[in-house]
This record gives sequence, C-alpha cells and structure tokens, in this order.
Amino acid sequence: MTQCWLHCKVINGMFSDESVIEVSVGKILRSFVVPRNTLSQQPPNRVKVDVLPGAGVRWAVLPTDYRESIPVEDHHLEPA
Repeated sequence: MTQCWLHCKVINGMFSDESVIEVSVGKILRSFVVPRNTLSQQPPNRVKVDVLPGAGVRWAVLPTDYRESIPVEDHHLEPA
C-alpha cells in the first residue's frame, strides 16, 4: 500500500473539521466527506489516499469513515 495525493474538487463541509471532495470515477462524479486535515494546502485540491494495486486497475482508499475505495488512473495521482 502506497500513500499518494488524489486530485479532486474540494468544497466546504457542514462542520469546520470536514470537507466534501468530488472525484471523477469513469464518467461518474462522486462526492465524499473527508477530514479537513487529509487535504493538501499547497497545491490545493488534493486529498491523501492509500493506493492498492489491483488486477489491471489501482484502487484509492479514501479517508472516509467507511474507508471507501474507488478505481483510479495514474494521471489522477501524485506521490505523497
């Protein structure tokens, strides 16, 4: 498992310690609530994720309460 930055759109959450991120998964836009301290300050619009290899695809494990995972392409990731 490797930690990387995942490119995303960041929106303020309902509480001061959380944010909502929007991530493209294929042609679908998905939203997730994440702790604000998992976001990059410079450059912005990135969230720290754990990346797992899969059969032909990599999976980003998001820092959500349920540790949701989404398939990602390499160009959406940067080394942490």
